[in-house]
Amino acid sequence: MRANAIGRTERVAVREARKQLAAKIKRRGQRTYSGETFERLVDDYRDLHMAELSPTTQTGYESILRKHVVPYFGKDIAADIGPTDVLRFKAAKRRAGLAAMTVEHHLSCLRSVLSFGVRTRRLEWNAAEAVKSRKPRAGHPRRSLSVKEVRKILDGALAARAKVPKRKGGERDDLYGPALTGLSAGLRRGEVLALRWPDIDFKAGALYARWNLVQRKGYGPVLKPTKAEGEEVRPVLLPPDAVDELRAVRLRQKERSLRERGWNSEGWVFPGKHGKRRCPDTFTHHFADLLAEFGIEDADFHTLRHTHATWLRDDGIDPLTIRDRQGHADMKTTEGYLHSKLAVQGPAAASLQKRLSQKV
Repeated sequence: MRANAIGRTERVAVREARKQLAAKIKRRGQRTYSGETFERLVDDYRDLHMAELSPTTQTGYESILRKHVVPYFGKDIAADIGPTDVLRFKAAKRRAGLAAMTVEHHLSCLRSVLSFGVRTRRLEWNAAEAVKSRKPRAGHPRRSLSVKEVRKILDGALAARAKVPKRKGGERDDLYGPALTGLSAGLRRGEVLALRWPDIDFKAGALYARWNLVQRKGYGPVLKPTKAEGEEVRPVLLPPDAVDELRAVRLRQKERSLRERGWNSEGWVFPGKHGKRRCPDTFTHHFADLLAEFGIEDADFHTLRHTHATWLRDDGIDPLTIRDRQGHADMKTTEGYLHSKLAVQGPAAASLQKRLSQKV
């Protein structure tokens, strides 16, 4: 349904057209959103669209809406928000000292809300689409770790796991297994924590990354598909040290399951100490404590993923193989294609094993 009008200025003409359109809608007995505030639009966005987003995006957008976007635009008429208003919002956030990348996240959130308004025919257009968006360069590129630093992390995690708890139930969550697997396979934090035993192929010495375990505010850890769009499963050939560790973990879990019936019934490779899916945020804090204990700065669990790629690159591994192991490209795979991908990863696994065996 459309309405046309003329006026002395474009703003007057648009205002008159909106009045005519609202009158048409009213005559037909349909609901009109004329005069709806941005805050009211956001309420419906939360109720009707937010669930379609990934858990991590939901958490991020909810925080951005509550702290930044709604306080700025909340009382404005949604249909009156134009590109100049969006640019003023962007400039205000930059003057407040927010990083360029952070402001771009805010604009993405605003763009999503206004797009929802267009799809539900509350708005004629998305004003944020008219504001040019360019992904800023990262201010501080993530570094890779040296062999000596990696050995400190792995030895420290192994020693912590071996400590006998002073009281029953006081054992620490294992950090050694996830760290060695993350480094050996180049997995993201959530992909390591989402591994279950059907994802491990001991005969081939490989794992298959299918899921990502993420923290969703108010719901706890939830599973979602791997980050790469369209990627169903990612095969990764492992160095022998990592395969041996996984075998040892499997054996310890079988022994514990005999003692504690129902423990780790979902078959997580790296469960929490109570046998349930691990909390990603808690894992991050524990890993940060381990790094701090050994004085390793400017690093986190994701640094192991960058280290994986850097080591392989430095050892002359084909960039296409590194990309496939990292999961940066979209991949639609069949079972036969998976094994062909494993076949070309032999040099990569051998390279990682050489690094892990290196004396420091």
